[in-house]
Amino acid sequence: MSLQYKDLVGTAFTPRPAAKCNGIIQAVIEGQKRPFISDWPADNFVRWAQALGFIKWDKATDSFSITDAGLALSKSKKKSSEEYEIYENAFLSYPPVSRILHLLVEASEDNDSLTKFEIGKNLGFIGEEGFTSISQSLFVKEISLASKLEAREIKQNWEGDSDKYARMICSWLTQLKYKWVDKTEKIIKINSGDKNFSYKLQAYTITKKGFEIRKKALGISKFKKIPKIVSFEMLSTKAQDRTYLRTRRSYILSFISKSPHSALKIKEELQKKGFNETDSTIQDDIRGLENIGLTIKFSKNLYYCSDNIIGLKIPKLEVAETKKSDILELTEKCRSELVKIPHDYLVLIAMGFDKKQSILYEIKTIELLAEQCKFSGLHLGGANRPDGIIYDKDYGVIIDTKSYESGFNVPAPERDKMKRYIDENQMRNSKHNKTKWWENFPKDMREFLFLFVSGKFGGNFKDQLKILSERTNDTLGGVISSYALLKIADKVVAGNLNRQDFKDKISCLDEVEI
Repeated sequence: MSLQYKDLVGTAFTPRPAAKCNGIIQAVIEGQKRPFISDWPADNFVRWAQALGFIKWDKATDSFSITDAGLALSKSKKKSSEEYEIYENAFLSYPPVSRILHLLVEASEDNDSLTKFEIGKNLGFIGEEGFTSISQSLFVKEISLASKLEAREIKQNWEGDSDKYARMICSWLTQLKYKWVDKTEKIIKINSGDKNFSYKLQAYTITKKGFEIRKKALGISKFKKIPKIVSFEMLSTKAQDRTYLRTRRSYILSFISKSPHSALKIKEELQKKGFNETDSTIQDDIRGLENIGLTIKFSKNLYYCSDNIIGLKIPKLEVAETKKSDILELTEKCRSELVKIPHDYLVLIAMGFDKKQSILYEIKTIELLAEQCKFSGLHLGGANRPDGIIYDKDYGVIIDTKSYESGFNVPAPERDKMKRYIDENQMRNSKHNKTKWWENFPKDMREFLFLFVSGKFGGNFKDQLKILSERTNDTLGGVISSYALLKIADKVVAGNLNRQDFKDKISCLDEVEI
């Protein structure tokens, strides 16, 4: 017997307070303010049960049916040893749980705990939407400088997808009958320029039971290793080319699960399947498989997955799905070209075309320039303020990031908005803007530029830049694509370009060239 997704989860209603119960899971779980939950937490419950192997999904009919593990759980006595053992095996079959336990064990060796940001940056596939993490250092600096209202917004909005997964999974593991993980607090101290910042974050540590469970996860000593459930959908979540990426990674996992493979052999096997990939892409995919919790061994230039993988089905790609999008092509090209910049920042390329990721795009852009290029920098965002600023010893830059699917042409409203920021910074009168965002620049700084960052540019943006400059006392600036920004940042980190060179490049009143 199976049940349709829509019958289990139900549908949304607006306004939400007037929502009606129209799903099975909505009906059986009591809400905080109503006798039922809404469709969103009901969907989360279904995904949780599927991830742990209690139910299985039929893609063709979009329906779910119970598994043997789910049936056993339904028959077990609540809070019994039998129930706990079922949960134990289920959690160990979900690869990200093993990954988090591994990271916490490593931290414990240094008597350390880990925050969601420290876990999140090591969880999932590299440089891809759906597996994003925010810099802990930038978070601490931003929240330390924020007003109470701004700090509340930062707490609510500053979380990448992998950070959220880390927090969610750790929460599961703290609620088991025998806790595998404990919550604690960790004081994070950072230095930025001539300022010191400190902030207390929630963190996680592994328990004695967690150490024992990790041995079971690895199949050490008396323990039999638990097979790991890997669904096709786990291998890419939000990327535009997710079907392509899932298929490519499924094949790589299939190859290295059967026998040890060199990178060259993997490349050749992928070519037989119609995938032409670079060494860098293959290496990042393997690192991503390890980051989702699979045991990948590397010895004598050979990769091997020692886990028993279950549940992975590789569908046949349709013709339209075998071709990479222009965004993925550009991302893979950049992946092979970056020498010093971590590949995590490749996500900026896709974000430059995705309006849904606009806030994270702002944050990651400033993070790249501040954390990697060592500019002093701050994400501002919100109403009546630029998205961010950076500055060096003798100049500052006002930055506006724009996510446009078809390319950004600096339309008049956006040009006028930047003009207002430049004017406010020149006049520095709180009557014009009560946020006084310009006070984040050094008081004695006199030279400023503007910079628009986006996926790509088109239209008459050059004319708009010239008009903007003429109307702001000949302020200089330019536009730069995410791809070009990554390449230039890589040169700065490598020492082939200094921050004065960076200033010269963005003073062009044109698109910045690499």
